[in-house]
Amino acid sequence: MEYGSWESGGHQAGHISIAVDGDPMNPKDWTVSGFLPYNPDWAGTVIGDCEKYLEGNIVLSPEGRLINFLRYQTRKGTPSHGKAILLEIDPKSPASAPRFHKVVDFAGNMSKFHILWDAETRLYWALCSRIVTDMLEQRNLLSLVRSPDLLHWSLHRDIINFNDNSWFETEQYVGFQYPSWLFDGEDIIFLSRTALNNAIRYHDSNMITFHRIKNFRR
Repeated sequence: MEYGSWESGGHQAGHISIAVDGDPMNPKDWTVSGFLPYNPDWAGTVIGDCEKYLEGNIVLSPEGRLINFLRYQTRKGTPSHGKAILLEIDPKSPASAPRFHKVVDFAGNMSKFHILWDAETRLYWALCSRIVTDMLEQRNLLSLVRSPDLLHWSLHRDIINFNDNSWFETEQYVGFQYPSWLFDGEDIIFLSRTALNNAIRYHDSNMITFHRIKNFRR
């Protein structure tokens, strides 16, 4: 989770946890960590102004590191997109703030994405809003990407593409965004925060849509 706001200059990253034998209905059983502010001096960060990070995914790395893989708001920097930030969490000290791990290339960094590990393929999979136009807030191209190590990502397949100019609305008004998903046997099922058919704009969605990707591994 994050602490902050756009108006205050961005967000700091933290996490909340509970022991496996804790009572989730008892507030005293939960631990809130410290929060880590963004630092432009970290290795690999974008050059220039930056709106920091938010909306992370906590996953285990192949080495057993507990990683928070974060959306990185880079539209005012150089490069303007295509990067994500990884923070590391100390599971032995849940109250400690996360610490910087590294910056990696990631095509869907400008809006919320969702990462899960698949034991069958031994790959990390993510649904993300990929950017292929000059509009850095583009969310009308939803893609399935994969990685063996959280560091190197490749495109598996575009799942929903409203970027082919055949639709009556432009990317300013269409969004398939903030996907939340699960494995369902050989398939992926997901929900999308969707703006389509006369939404006010891409961000202000007017529906939630349900989707199935059949036989996604093939």
